[in-house]
Amino acid sequence: MPDQQQHNMQNLRDVPPPNLGYVKSEEVAFGAGGEMPGTPMQVPEIERPPLRHIDKYIRPECPCLSKRYTVATLTCIGTQSIIFFSLLNLSKYVVEDCFGVQI
Repeated sequence: MPDQQQHNMQNLRDVPPPNLGYVKSEEVAFGAGGEMPGTPMQVPEIERPPLRHIDKYIRPECPCLSKRYTVATLTCIGTQSIIFFSLLNLSKYVVEDCFGVQI
C-alpha cells in the first residue's frame, strides 16, 4: 500500500499547477511592486460642488449632541409630530362624520 501512494505522488509531480486567472508575468509584476500594473498610485481628489445657500446658515449644532445625533433627533421629532397631527385630524373627521358632533 505505501508503494502505491508513493507511485501516485510521483504522478502528481508531473501535473502542471492550475491557472488561477492570471498569467505568470502578472504574478511577478504584482509581487515586485505590490500593485497591479496600470493602476494609479492614489485616487484623485473628488471635486465637491459649492455650498448651497441653505448650507451656509443652517447648521445642526446642539451643545450636548454631535451633528449626526442632532439631525436624527430633529428628524424623529418631525416625523412623530406629522404622525400625531395626522391622527388628530383623522379622529376629528371620524367624530364629526360618525357622531355628527361639530368640533
